[in-house]
Amino acid sequence: MGLHPAPAGWFELVVPRVDAHDALEALARRGGVQFEWTGAAADSGAVAELAPLQEISRQWHRLADAHGRFWPPPVFERRCCTLPLEIAARAALRQLEHWQAQARPLLGQLERIETQLTVLRRWQPWLPAVAASGLPLDRLQQTGPVITGCCLVLPQAATPDLPEAALLRPLATPPASPLGRSRDPPHGGTLHGAQNGPSRDPSRTAGGDPAALDPTGALLLTTPDQRAALCQRAVAAGGHCLQLPDWLAELGASAPETVLGRRLDQAEAQAAEQRQALTDLAERRGVARALGVLERIDWFLQTAAQIRCDAQVCYISGWSAERQAEPMNRALREVGIRAELAFRPPPADLASPTLMRHPRWLQPFEIFADAIGVPGIHEADPTTWVALLVPVMFGYMCGDVGHGALIMLAALLLRKLTRLWPLLLACGFASLVFGFVYGDLFGFHGLMPMLWLHPFDDPLLVLTVPVAAGALILTLGVLLHTLQTCWRGTGGSAGVADAAQLLAYWGLLLALLDVRWAWLAVAGVLLCTGNRLWRRPDPLVLLAGLGQQFESTLQMLLNTVSFARVGAFALAHAALQSAIVGVASGLDSLVAAALVVIVGNLAVVLLEGLVVAIQTTRLVLFEFFMRFFQGEGRRFRPAAQPPLDKVPG
Repeated sequence: MGLHPAPAGWFELVVPRVDAHDALEALARRGGVQFEWTGAAADSGAVAELAPLQEISRQWHRLADAHGRFWPPPVFERRCCTLPLEIAARAALRQLEHWQAQARPLLGQLERIETQLTVLRRWQPWLPAVAASGLPLDRLQQTGPVITGCCLVLPQAATPDLPEAALLRPLATPPASPLGRSRDPPHGGTLHGAQNGPSRDPSRTAGGDPAALDPTGALLLTTPDQRAALCQRAVAAGGHCLQLPDWLAELGASAPETVLGRRLDQAEAQAAEQRQALTDLAERRGVARALGVLERIDWFLQTAAQIRCDAQVCYISGWSAERQAEPMNRALREVGIRAELAFRPPPADLASPTLMRHPRWLQPFEIFADAIGVPGIHEADPTTWVALLVPVMFGYMCGDVGHGALIMLAALLLRKLTRLWPLLLACGFASLVFGFVYGDLFGFHGLMPMLWLHPFDDPLLVLTVPVAAGALILTLGVLLHTLQTCWRGTGGSAGVADAAQLLAYWGLLLALLDVRWAWLAVAGVLLCTGNRLWRRPDPLVLLAGLGQQFESTLQMLLNTVSFARVGAFALAHAALQSAIVGVASGLDSLVAAALVVIVGNLAVVLLEGLVVAIQTTRLVLFEFFMRFFQGEGRRFRPAAQPPLDKVPG
C-alpha cells in the first residue's frame, strides 16, 4: 500500500517436456503466478499433443455427469504422472470405463428402484383420498386389458379435455399438496362419465357438486389409448399420471401411511444397498486416483495455452508477485524438478501487470478506481485517498448519530452478502461522527452537545468549508499528476506546467479574499510562458500553451465550485430532519408522532443516503480522478489453483 502499485516480476523457466505439468502445478500452488507467453507461436506438434487430452477430458466429464455421484473424492499423488500425459490420461479414463462396465447391472437395478421410489412419493399425498373414496379398490386393481385405470394429477388451473368414454372420480386435494389448495372432497361414491370439452355439466359429476368441476386429482377409467393421450397432456400441463399399483387393494386392510411407509422403507433400503455397492466397486477399481489424474490434466489444459513446447522442452514464463527465485525453485525441487527458474527484465513491449496489495478493509474502495481502469505501475494508486475522502464527504452531507448507527448496523448485517460492507461501515461511522459534530440524533437537535455547529447556525460557513476542502483535493490531484510524470521520466517540463497551473489557480482563489494574492496568478502565467519558450521558442506554441493554462485553470475553478454541493446536501439533510421533527411535534397522538419520526428517518436514510452516495461518487470520479488518473494498467491475474485438495500421506 504505497503511492503507486508495485510491478510484478518477470520469470522464465525451461523444463523437460515430461515435467511441464508438475512445474506448472508447483508454481501455481504458490498463488501468485500469472503465466504468459510472448514469443513465437506454438509448433504444430505441441498444439496437436493437446487435442487427444481435450478429447479424453470431454469423455471423462460425460462419465462424471452420469455417474459422478457414486464416485469417491479424487485422491492426488505428489506428482501427477510418471508417464507421458496422454498415456496417463488414457489409463485413468480406462479405469473409469472398466468401473462403468462392471457397474452396469447395479446401475440398472438402482434406476428401477429410484423409479419405484419416485412413483411411491408421488402416490404419497393421494393415497388417503383414494382410501377414503369408498371405491372397490380390489376391482380397480384388476381392470384391463380393454379398460384401464390411473390417477391423474394436474395443477389446479389445468382442466383436461376428457372423452365421452372416460369415467372420472375426483379426489380431494391433500392439504399439503404443492399442486393446489385443499378442497373438500366431492360427495357420492360412484364413478361418473366425463363430458368432452373443458366445460362439464354439474349433473355429470359426483353429487352434482360444482367444486368437483376443477379437481387436482382424479381416478380415471378409460381405454389404454385414451389413457396414454391424457397422460401426455397431464405431463405437458405440469402434472403426472400415476398407474394403479398392484398393492392398491391393501388399502382396505391397513392405513395408507402404513402401506406406503413399508414400501418406501423397503425401496430406500434397496437403493442404499445398490449405492454402497457402486461406491465399493469404485474403491476397488481405483477410481479415486484416476479422478485425481484426470482433474489435474483438466487443469493443465486450461493453463497450457500460456506455455510453449518443442520436441524436447517446454518454455514457461510469466509474472510473479514474488521477487525472489529461491522459494519458487524450492517448490520445483520438492516435486522432483531440477530446472532453475530465473527473474529477468520483462519484454520491452509488454506492460507489467499491477499488483494491488491492499489490506482487506481497503479493497472495497478499489471499486472507484475500477470504474475507470486499473492503476498502471507509473500511476498513482488512488485507493488510499478515496478511503479517506469518500467517508468524510458522505458523513459531512449525512451527519446524524442515529443515521450513522443504522448504516453501520446495515453494513454488519450485509457483511456476508457483499464485499463492499467495509465501505458502507466507514461511511456510517463518518455519518455518526459528524452527527456529534452537528449535535443531531434522528433529527432532534439539542439532545447532546455539538462539537462544532448545526448547519442552520451558519449556512454560509457550511457551504464554504467543502469548497475550501475541494480546492485542496484538486491540488492533491495535480500534485499526484506531477509525481506520475516524474515516475515516467517526463517530470521536467510537465512538472513546471503543473506548478504554473497551481500558482495561477491559487492566485485567483486567494484574490477573492485579498486582491494582493493576485501576484501568484501572474507568477503562474510567467512560469508557463518561460516553460513554453524554453521547450520551443515559437509564438504560436506560446499562445497555445497560455490558452491551455487558462482553460485548465478555469476548469479547476469550476470544479472547485462543484464541491459546494457537499454543503448544500448537508443543509438539505438538516432541513428534512427538521421537517420530520416539526410534523411529529404538531401531532397530538404520541403513537402517530413516533410513527412519523420512524418512517421519516428511514426514508431519509434510504433515499438521501442513495443520492449522497451518487454525488460522492461523482465528485471523486469527475473532479478528483480527472486530474491524474487514467487507469492505463492491467490487473494481475494469478493462475487458478491446481486441484490438490486431498493428497495421501
